[in-house]
Amino acid sequence: MKKIKDKNNFYKILYALKNKKVIAYPSECVFALGCDPDCEQAVNSIISIKKRNKNKGFVLVSSNYEKLKKYVNECSISDKMKKKIFSTWPGNVTWTFPINKTTPKWIIGNYSTIAIRISAFDVIRKICILFKKPIISTSANISGEKPYKKFHQVKRKFQSVYVLQEKTGDYTNTSEIRNAKDGKILRKYKFYD
Repeated sequence: MKKIKDKNNFYKILYALKNKKVIAYPSECVFALGCDPDCEQAVNSIISIKKRNKNKGFVLVSSNYEKLKKYVNECSISDKMKKKIFSTWPGNVTWTFPINKTTPKWIIGNYSTIAIRISAFDVIRKICILFKKPIISTSANISGEKPYKKFHQVKRKFQSVYVLQEKTGDYTNTSEIRNAKDGKILRKYKFYD
């Protein structure tokens, strides 16, 4: 894992996550908004900031699968599909799994599945390792608008959010979303220039 340039900035992000705040951080393609997925107050803040429909579910990103297990019910996923899923991680593919009974409603919206990804991107991995759990990952934009790719754009648009000053990854597309039960593509890659 690469060294993060500004540790102070990075620990401010960690402090914000632990204190029910929303953060903005670079992802593989664009800046993302995130928070502690177990904090309803913080998730509602993202919904408000983005003007997002609360019935839509969120993606959770993590540095490893173990930290995501409490949110998913993998009993209905075949061993063959598990092998296929794990062959794409860490990486830029998001999979929707059936939820556990204890999965918070505020992160799944009107769905009975949860979208999860094990990221290969150093910044995301470092946040999740230090925070010791997954975080929400949704594009840093107002719903329906183009997501931001630059730190200064995010800082100007979302002034109440703690923004990590790092660069986004080299991907030109957001993650593809697939169904963990059958492998069907639910959302193709979205390209941004």
